[in-house]
Amino acid sequence: MKNIISLKNSLKAVLFLSILSFSLLSCSKKGDTPAAPANKVPFANAGADQTITLPVNTVILTGSGTDADGTIASYLWTYISGPSTYTIATPAQAQTSINNLVQGTYLFELRVTDNQGATGRIVVTITVNPKAGTLIFEDNFNTTGGFDNTKWSYCSRSTPAWASYLTSSSDYASLDGSNLVLKMDNKVIAGDAVPYHSGGIETMGKFSFLYGKVEVRAKFTQGTGSWPAIWMMPVTSTYGGWPNSGEIDIMEHVNNENVIHQTVHNGAVTNASGVSSVTTASSYNTSDYNTYSIIWTETKIEFYVNDVLKSTYNKPANATSAQWPYDKPFYLILNQSGGLGWPGAINNSHLPFQMQVDWVKISQ
Repeated sequence: MKNIISLKNSLKAVLFLSILSFSLLSCSKKGDTPAAPANKVPFANAGADQTITLPVNTVILTGSGTDADGTIASYLWTYISGPSTYTIATPAQAQTSINNLVQGTYLFELRVTDNQGATGRIVVTITVNPKAGTLIFEDNFNTTGGFDNTKWSYCSRSTPAWASYLTSSSDYASLDGSNLVLKMDNKVIAGDAVPYHSGGIETMGKFSFLYGKVEVRAKFTQGTGSWPAIWMMPVTSTYGGWPNSGEIDIMEHVNNENVIHQTVHNGAVTNASGVSSVTTASSYNTSDYNTYSIIWTETKIEFYVNDVLKSTYNKPANATSAQWPYDKPFYLILNQSGGLGWPGAINNSHLPFQMQVDWVKISQ
C-alpha cells in the first residue's frame, strides 16, 4: 500500500511540474521579448590643448570619436568662450582649422553623435599669446661708473614730495658693474642744506614711446620713510597739469610693506588729495629681484609682477581724455625717494635706502 501511495505522489509531482512548465512556456510566447541593451555614449577626443603666439593666428583641430556599440555619424565643433574674433572653417568635420584668432584664451567643444543619436562632448583650450615685441629700448647696466647719458638724465630736484631730495650726483645714481644703484641717505653735503639726498634717473628728452611692453628687474631695501618707484609720465601735458595728462606707476613701495603698488592716475580716478581709485597691491619677493612690467595698448594697461597679471585698467567705452589720457608718448623714471609725502618721515637708523635695477627692456 505504501508503495502505491508513493507512486501516486510521484505522479502528482510530475503532473504539477508539467503543468508549470507548460504555463511558463505559454507566458514566454505571449510576453515581450527581452529589452535590447542600452546604447552606449560615444567617446569624443578633441586632441591636446594648443598654444600659439601671434602673428600666427590659426590652429588645426583634429578630433575623433569612438563608439563601443555602433558608429560615429557626425561631428560638430562649437565656440564656448574667449575672445569673440574667430572663424571655424569646417565645423561639421572631424578636422577643422580655427582662423582669425586674437590674443586670449579660447574654449572650443567637439560634439560627436553616434548612429543611434547618443552624443559625447569634450572641450579643448587654445591659448593665443601676444606677438613677441621688437626691442626698442634696453639697458643692462653692466658697466661701472656713470649711467649711459645717451639714454638717461638725472631727475631734477623740484617741489613734489618724491623730488624734494633728488641729487644729481654719481653718489646717488651709478653703476656697479651689474646694476644701476639708486641710493638715499642723510649725508651732509656742503652748500646743499637739505636733510636727505636721493637718486633718480629718467629718459625724458632722450627716449619716449607710445604703447608697448615695459619690463624692469629690480630689488630694493625696506625702511621707514623709504619710497622707491618705477613709473612713467607724459612727455607733454596735452590734457592739462597733473593728473589730467596721466601717470602710470609700474611699481611703488613704501616703508616696510610686504606689497608693492601698481597704479594709474588721471583726471577721472585721482582725487584732490592725489589718491587714485585704480590701484592694486601685490605681494613680491622681498629679499630678491622681481620683474615689474606693464603691457600698454590702445585700449588697456595690464600690470604684472614676475610675469603674473595682477590688474588691468581698461579704456572705458566712449572715453574722454579724463579717463584715457594714455594716447600720447610717455617716458620712464627710476628713483629712490622718501621722507615726504606718502611714506612719511624717515627713521634715520634705517638708512641708507637703496634700489638696484638689473635691467630695463621696452618692446613694441
